[in-house]
Amino acid sequence: MELGEIRRHYRDILERKYPNTADGVFMRLNIIRALEGELKTEFIDTEDFCSKMDAYISSGGKRQRLSDGIRLKRARKKYGWAQERLADYLKCDRRTIIRWEKNFDRISKAAKIWLEKAESGELENELSGKNVTSDEKTG
Repeated sequence: MELGEIRRHYRDILERKYPNTADGVFMRLNIIRALEGELKTEFIDTEDFCSKMDAYISSGGKRQRLSDGIRLKRARKKYGWAQERLADYLKCDRRTIIRWEKNFDRISKAAKIWLEKAESGELENELSGKNVTSDEKTG
């Protein structure tokens, strides 16, 4: 898909050019899935969709590395954690989580550790009570 076509689809969705009928919803869904394929990503919600599309279009069609804030939000949602739960776990305020997820501030060292555990699968083991050693992972 050419960048101009991607721009047009994105604009059409933002401007709600497709009606709220079954056909319109189906059309929007197909376009969003095609855009996900083109960007090689998955859109979590409207905010995620807009931020990724804006970054992709402004970069001239080059994929960019996701920010820590976006990665944190993705991981939090993947595990079904509310912002409050993550804030409690990291011993910070929910507003801090919001600021990180919107990339207003850099994430803390503790948040980076949590994110690395979440992305590597270690968090899942920790939450389920399994203590998997590095020998067990490789062996």
